[in-house]
Amino acid sequence: FANTVCVQQRPLRNYRIHISQERDVAMYSPNELRKRTAAALLLANCLLALPVGLTAAVSPAAAEDATASSGAAGAIRGLIKATQEVTISGGMVSRITVAPFKEGDTFVKGDRLIAFDCTQLHAERDGARAALRGLRVTYQSNVKLKRYGAGGSYAVNTALADVDKAIANIKVLAARIEYCNVTAPFSGRIVEAHVSVHETPAINAPLLRLVNDDELELQFVAPSRWLTWLRPGLVFDFSVDETGKSYPAELLRIGAVVDPGSQTVRLRGRFKSKPTGVLSGMSGSASFQSRVAATVR
Repeated sequence: FANTVCVQQRPLRNYRIHISQERDVAMYSPNELRKRTAAALLLANCLLALPVGLTAAVSPAAAEDATASSGAAGAIRGLIKATQEVTISGGMVSRITVAPFKEGDTFVKGDRLIAFDCTQLHAERDGARAALRGLRVTYQSNVKLKRYGAGGSYAVNTALADVDKAIANIKVLAARIEYCNVTAPFSGRIVEAHVSVHETPAINAPLLRLVNDDELELQFVAPSRWLTWLRPGLVFDFSVDETGKSYPAELLRIGAVVDPGSQTVRLRGRFKSKPTGVLSGMSGSASFQSRVAATVR
């Protein structure tokens, strides 16, 4: 009989069986014999539970060699992302009167994407402007009265404070009116349209999701040992899965830290020129084969 333990090796999910020989069975007491019999049954269960083809444990050195051979090929997976992708939210609660753009539509920076019904706000601003005119007349009258000795400084200062308060109120209304029209912060396309005409979305509710498809960025990770030759400006080829074509690209930035677990570093790149038909979210492979081959030699 033996002391038996099933050990799961992660992440390979293989199993090893450790067996240490003991004394002759006759030397054990009945209690010890029962314990070691249970251990033998556990060993049998472990053997039966082993998946087919996974009974042989893979050493860490073998796994490292496999990773090294993969990295030596000089091709790593990458993702295409837009450098500008935002979700526009509403800054007011009002009915939508204009929403001409739908999903997939293109727009230019400064285009009006959404307009709210701001009739009430405009009326409040007109009223505030009229009130300001009246307060200015009062202030000028108090100044004249003081000049002729018929009024005091208190009346003049109070009238001036009322004028300043009215001006501040008009500025607040003007700031609120700016939310009536949502304009495009950059040129691009509509990814998602969450609202339509006649709806009244809640304040800060998402209205549109925009993307600038003119500026695409390549994101991928590389083995940290490549840092010996990776430099911004390095030219490589990026093959896009969805188009089946390869495009020239260059390395923009190298990550600030190395991930200690995977021993990789984040990289950012861009296409040398904007490729036709390539969209944000597509994926592919960055090929540094020529550079890696030269390093190996």
